[in-house]
Amino acid sequence: MFFVVMGLIGGLALFLYGMQITSEGLKSTFGNKLKQILSTLSKNKLIALLTGIALTFTIQSSTAASTLLVSLVNTGIMSISQTLGILLGTSIGTTLAAQIIAFKVSDYALLIIILGFGLKLLGRKRKQRFIGNILLGVGFIFLGMKVMSESVSPLKDHALFKETLTNLEHIPLLALLVSTLVTSLIQSSTATMGLTISLAMQG
Repeated sequence: MFFVVMGLIGGLALFLYGMQITSEGLKSTFGNKLKQILSTLSKNKLIALLTGIALTFTIQSSTAASTLLVSLVNTGIMSISQTLGILLGTSIGTTLAAQIIAFKVSDYALLIIILGFGLKLLGRKRKQRFIGNILLGVGFIFLGMKVMSESVSPLKDHALFKETLTNLEHIPLLALLVSTLVTSLIQSSTATMGLTISLAMQG
């Protein structure tokens, strides 16, 4: 049981670290112009929706994206009506991120990390190093998924664990409270879904 818990914590740490690196790489691409870009793109509803999706992938947290939008409204850079399309996009972005994580791309995690590290180390141009950083982060995200998935593998035959999950299945409110607590602790709904998908992959 000790190794299962350590595997889960270690995998989650890799997952969150990968999200942080990816976020930093994407933010570096936009620089300090992110607020100005958001304000301009939000004027068109369709573009605002697509911007919300892209923003969630950039920041890797719909909570952080919403917080950023609130700060833009408070400072008068954007109006409440301008943020609605982007907010809807962030919700869609979270769903899309979960779908991407659900694919078994984790088998290629080490290859993605090698490519990212190579670009970051050997890239002559700043843009190449940024792309390397993004790939490195994505690789760590999928590596974290793989570690979590493999660490919980022994639990599929564990009677108490199976009984606990069955109870959660029959008590939706409790399942909601548990997922809310986990999301609050790690501050990322994407990471919570990643953890849930890891459990689902092992049946």
